[in-house]
Amino acid sequence: DMDQQRSEFATAHRVGSPQQGSVSLVVVALGAGFARVFAELGCTEVVSGGPTMNPSVKDIAEAIERAPAEAVIVLPNEGNVIATAVQAAEISPKDVLVVSTTSVQQGVAAALAFDASADLESNSAAMSSAPGEVRSACVTIATRHVTLHGVRAVEGDYIGLLDGELAASGDSLSEVLDALMIAAGVSGDDLVTLFRGEQVSESESGAEISRLQSRFDGAEFELVEGGQPHYHYQISIE
Repeated sequence: DMDQQRSEFATAHRVGSPQQGSVSLVVVALGAGFARVFAELGCTEVVSGGPTMNPSVKDIAEAIERAPAEAVIVLPNEGNVIATAVQAAEISPKDVLVVSTTSVQQGVAAALAFDASADLESNSAAMSSAPGEVRSACVTIATRHVTLHGVRAVEGDYIGLLDGELAASGDSLSEVLDALMIAAGVSGDDLVTLFRGEQVSESESGAEISRLQSRFDGAEFELVEGGQPHYHYQISIE
């Protein structure tokens, strides 16, 4: 039950307060699952956007305006969106802070530290440090032939990126997921959250979680619905 798993993820990880308070949270994300995760972590506005669909300054500025509080934190969740978010913050009459998250996984980590009842300064300290505790990985399909960092991929291969760098390629999702876990040094006390994309079924993902749990004994694996396009999995490693 993906809805239950998503709620359990939010409940188990929550350290913030109710959605409405002295500070509002605005995030940029793609996927209905991610939108629900962020809402459960205290976000009041989700701007549709991500690596392949960057929102405009207007999109983010309007979300800031709709946010109920006069102090607002924005999580861009993509390197190319940070400057856009900063521009939107600069033109807003509200007191706006941009936490420079470069992936949606970092955004989730920052949102976990969000406290709507705390002031902007307290949230800034907690949320700015949180993304540094997470490694971001993802699995998608190669759109061209490429060799980077000793990893060769041909068009149509599954490829794995770790912190934005090509780290794995292969003919199957399982092969690439394993290679990513090895590249990230996943072991003992690590927590790995796989956010399932719209290309992968719930049953397929459940089987992968069980296999990974057996393959990397000691590490903890969670499955959460992300609903993102383009990426089969977006993965948070803590």
